[in-house]
Amino acid sequence: MLLFLSKQKRRNKMNWTDPEEVKEYKKKYYLERKEYYKEYWKRYREKHKDKIDKKHKEWCQDNKEKIKGIRKNYRHKKKEKIKKRTKKYYLEHKEEINEHSKKYYQEHKEHCKEYNKKYKQNTPWLLSLQRAKQRCNNPNNNSYKYYGGKGIKCLLTTKEIKFLWDRDNASEMNQSSIHRKNSDGNYIIDNCEFLEHKEHMKIHNNKKRDLPTY
Repeated sequence: MLLFLSKQKRRNKMNWTDPEEVKEYKKKYYLERKEYYKEYWKRYREKHKDKIDKKHKEWCQDNKEKIKGIRKNYRHKKKEKIKKRTKKYYLEHKEEINEHSKKYYQEHKEHCKEYNKKYKQNTPWLLSLQRAKQRCNNPNNNSYKYYGGKGIKCLLTTKEIKFLWDRDNASEMNQSSIHRKNSDGNYIIDNCEFLEHKEHMKIHNNKKRDLPTY
C-alpha cells in the first residue's frame, strides 16, 4: 500500500507535458517490472503459439516489400556492426563452416557451377576485384610477391570498381584487365583503369625494358 502511494505521489508531481520526463518515467516503470513482463509474454507465447505463428505468416505474405525495405535499411545503417558480427562468428565456427560448405558443394556440384557461371557473367567487375585482393592479401597467391609483398594494397570498393568498369567500357573489351597508372601505387579509384589485356601487357613489358640492368 505504501509503495502504491509513493508511486501515486511521483505521478502527481510529474510534468506530463514534458516528453523527456515522461520518457524517463516509462523507462523506470519498465525496468521495475522487467522480469514480470518477460514471464508474462513467455507464458502468452506458449499458450497462443499457433495463433501467433499464423498471424505472423499472414502479415509477412501481405508485407513482403515492406520487410525487404526494413531489412535493406537495417543492413545499410548497421553495416559495420554486421561485418564485425559475421567475422566474429566465422572465426569462432571456422571448421564447421568449411566442412558444411565442402559437403554442400559435393552434394550440389552442378548447381554451384551454374551459379558461379551466371555470377561471373552478371558481375564480371567483381571477379577483377577479387583477383586484385588475392594478389595483395593472400601470401599463397603466385603474384603476391609483386603486389602484397611490396606493400601494395587493394582499397577499391565494389561501387568504385563498377564505376571504373562502366567508365572504361570494359564490357566491350575482348579481355579486360585492371591497370594501375602508377605501378608503385595502391589499387585506388584515381590510380586505376580497365584496359585490353594486350595493351596492359605491352605497358608492363615496356617498363621492364626501361629498367637499368645494373
